[in-house]
Amino acid sequence: MSRQINNNSDSISITSLEGLPALISSSLLDRVFSVANGFWAKKRVEGYGPKFIKTGSRVLYPKEEVITWINKNTVSSTSSSISNSGSVKDGYPQD
Repeated sequence: MSRQINNNSDSISITSLEGLPALISSSLLDRVFSVANGFWAKKRVEGYGPKFIKTGSRVLYPKEEVITWINKNTVSSTSSSISNSGSVKDGYPQD
């Protein structure tokens, strides 16, 4: 299933992040994933989110790291859980 959002009249697919820049801001990720402001900051503090680049006070996510994070956190059942490290438990690949 691929969810589409509108970003400045461009259609973006969450599964491929097609149409997004190579480096993605937290605010754009908020809109793509429909999450509250601060969601990605919390994930950074927990060490759970995608790898990121920090330049001064600005945080940017390389698109490939976001795609990797999505793939590592994809589950097929709600009975599967994701560990604090971001790896899937209960029979799914872990770091």
